[in-house]
Amino acid sequence: MQDVNEIFKELIQKQLYPAKILEVTSEENEDHDGDPVVDFHIIFEAENDYIDTEKIVSLPRLLGPTFREIYKDKLYATYSYMTPEEAEYLRTLPFDY
Repeated sequence: MQDVNEIFKELIQKQLYPAKILEVTSEENEDHDGDPVVDFHIIFEAENDYIDTEKIVSLPRLLGPTFREIYKDKLYATYSYMTPEEAEYLRTLPFDY
């Protein structure tokens, strides 16, 4: 079976084109109420570090069917978008992002 992060990377790449998706990682977590969620971290390259906001806003709806199929027991997903430079900076912090 294909890696979950690769499945989502392919779907996200199609939606956010012409931005280039370099990496997608996911982490099962809990929200502030203790509900099960999945946090997606998306590292991208794009001209002027810009992704069309309409594409970003529609991403959860596009990913919804695949998300529900894979993560049946998770309430929802969160998405963070960052450039490689931002991701590198976050990796230097003394706590997990």
